[in-house]
Amino acid sequence: SNKEIKDYCGNDPWLSHISTSSKNYQQIDQLFDHCIQQYCAAHEMMLQRGGKQSSDTPSPPPPPPPPPPSSSSALPLLLHLPSVSDVPPPPSSPPPPELVASKSVDIIVSTTTKKSPPPSQSK
Repeated sequence: SNKEIKDYCGNDPWLSHISTSSKNYQQIDQLFDHCIQQYCAAHEMMLQRGGKQSSDTPSPPPPPPPPPPSSSSALPLLLHLPSVSDVPPPPSSPPPPELVASKSVDIIVSTTTKKSPPPSQSK
């Protein structure tokens, strides 16, 4: 609602100078609405995927229903988006921490191999 957005903008030092009649305020209002729609759509897709997975493996619990969308909660919802999309891993794949570790090792190896040739050329 407009009151919630006014309260949020009033508490935010960067947004507090924006008046509700300005174009910037209308753009922020549209952005909040867009983010809420994107979050709800992503959450519905995750629920559908989670339902298909739970029929294969009963271990993952069903995710909680999304909170009712409101303008003031748009930013916290955005922060949850990455974690929400990572919650249901496919049963066959290894856990994400192992993937992250192997990727970081690959990066370290690739950077060290790139750095080692120049000294041999200088010799």
